[in-house]
Amino acid sequence: MRSPLGSVSLPQVALAWVRARGVTPIVGARTLAQLQENLASLDLFLDDQALARLDEATSIDLGFPLEFLGRPGMASAVYGGMIDRIDTHRTAQMPENLRLLAARQQ
Repeated sequence: MRSPLGSVSLPQVALAWVRARGVTPIVGARTLAQLQENLASLDLFLDDQALARLDEATSIDLGFPLEFLGRPGMASAVYGGMIDRIDTHRTAQMPENLRLLAARQQ
């Protein structure tokens, strides 16, 4: 397998990318060699350009229903005009796309 970063393996890049996103990955090594390869990813830190390339390559179109609910005024219609009365103290725990949707509707 060829890595976008040269001499490191794709599993190492994947594990470093997941760690950079604030997630502690669970490795699924079956052999000692795989475990050693996975542990070597702890020494790999991806720069902003590499992270941006990986994010772009793996982005997905969320489609329906998020796009539908993201239309201006749609969330207000869905919530019967009461969206401004919904307690949104938990928006910090929402995934980014839902947080943006909630902010757009206020």
